[in-house]
Amino acid sequence: MPFSGVIRRGLSSEAGGICSNPECKAMTGQFDPKHAKSAGDGAHIVAESLDGPRGESPLTQAQRAMADNGVWLCPTCHRIVDFVRPQDFSIELLQQWKARARNWWQQNQGRSLQMAARPDLRPQVARPSPSDLVGARKFWQAHQPLAEGLWHLRRRPPSPFERDILIPEEVEHQILLMSLNPRVGKSWRDEWSSTYHCADMQMVGHMKELICCVSQLQNPSRSSPRRIDFKQHDELPVAIIRYIAVWEALGQCLHEHENWGL
Repeated sequence: MPFSGVIRRGLSSEAGGICSNPECKAMTGQFDPKHAKSAGDGAHIVAESLDGPRGESPLTQAQRAMADNGVWLCPTCHRIVDFVRPQDFSIELLQQWKARARNWWQQNQGRSLQMAARPDLRPQVARPSPSDLVGARKFWQAHQPLAEGLWHLRRRPPSPFERDILIPEEVEHQILLMSLNPRVGKSWRDEWSSTYHCADMQMVGHMKELICCVSQLQNPSRSSPRRIDFKQHDELPVAIIRYIAVWEALGQCLHEHENWGL
């Protein structure tokens, strides 16, 4: 099922009308079905059909047509991703593009193109303060044990005699710890913890999204150990992949800003 005009408009808006491929960033303009066709379009992360690029997934037709399954691209990148080299563009990679494009636009809207392209030209007030960087780094480090546990789980192949992988007890413990910890979990988002205080828009976006990812990993009703099959892109593997992507995006953001105050 193709994306509706409403969803296309939403995908273009969250990316600022800019191609989400970080190596491209072509300006496509906002999608508006009432006017001339935009120079971009919503590309499916999981294909519309099972035989399409990245199409092997239990997602329903309705789920494949939702905004969460779309990423805004220019025509050239859309063609490369879907037809020229689809094997080079995984679901995980396109989800990372989507998250990065959304955060980049949130950080840079209202700035000149020159300043958006050259972080060193941004005015001093736009730079994260040393305390912002310290708070965000402590928050990133607090999530590190869970992120690394999930990363190793993601990279570990199942044995020849099992289709899926057991989620270890220590990983489940870290999920519970992150969800209940008042300085890292939901209460941080609601009460703005002074321990991890940060006012930088881009990093706060990553931090809050990481908390939402933890909520998606929870399964309080489970009565037996959970198993996961990363070949099946249902709710749990998608949540794990998204958590890893957001944690890595926050780490990359900290790395880019490390000379600004740390």
